Amino acid sequence: MKNMMLTVSLVLLPWLAQATPERDRSGNGLSFVASVDSLNVSTLLAAGFSSTGSFLTVSRDPDSGDLNSLQWIAPSTGGTIVQAAGAWSIGAVQSDTSFSTWTPFIRGLTNGGEITWQNMEVDLVNGYISAEVSGGNGLGNIGRIQVLSIGQMAQKLTVTPHYPFLCCGPAPSEYELGQFDFKLTGLILTNDGMATLAQGLGIDASTAVGEAALATLTGKSVGTMVLTERYVAPAGTFVAAVPEPSTWILMGLGLLGVAGMTRRQCLPQT
Repeated sequence: MKNMMLTVSLVLLPWLAQATPERDRSGNGLSFVASVDSLNVSTLLAAGFSSTGSFLTVSRDPDSGDLNSLQWIAPSTGGTIVQAAGAWSIGAVQSDTSFSTWTPFIRGLTNGGEITWQNMEVDLVNGYISAEVSGGNGLGNIGRIQVLSIGQMAQKLTVTPHYPFLCCGPAPSEYELGQFDFKLTGLILTNDGMATLAQGLGIDASTAVGEAALATLTGKSVGTMVLTERYVAPAGTFVAAVPEPSTWILMGLGLLGVAGMTRRQCLPQT
């Protein structure tokens, strides 16, 4: 039995010794674009926006002041890479930036208030976005909650040679750069996300206008998000591994050894 376990270990050894990719320090970030529905609600609330550690672009109609577009771009400050079925992918992405929105008092709609999401984390494995939430109207700082659920996600992996030093000689690089691009759509406010947003902004759900504003966002996408994460690893890491000739030989010898031991154990004893 011990010999059998040793032989199986030798067969599997080439796959157990895979290198874990390391996160590259450049080119990592996320971008959020608001949906038409969320822009309409923001216009209705006469909302303002701000961010820290990130880039915020808000476009308004010069005549009416209505929102035309909102895009929030932020660097990602951390991430985890996971492996499933022999392929690498991104498990989670973190950004220590913040995004805030506020609104003035509007009779019959809102008492006025503000809400801030900071230190966001995109969990691609479980399909949600969480943040540390704080806001007005008695909300305070409630810590980390799940604010958005992810409806669909599409991933694209681009692999290119990577030269760790500032030179690109004719010899093939021993490393490669794997760039993971994700598009997240169907971002919907969770129950906790909706409740904290309504409280922080002071939306009066008892009025027809306030109820309509909340209904516009309930169960509907508030926007889309694009993520980019880059990882460096030895050449061949991001491509499905094909055993080398020596590996095939090792596997063959190992399997023959297992078959031989099994046959001997099945022979009648004399």
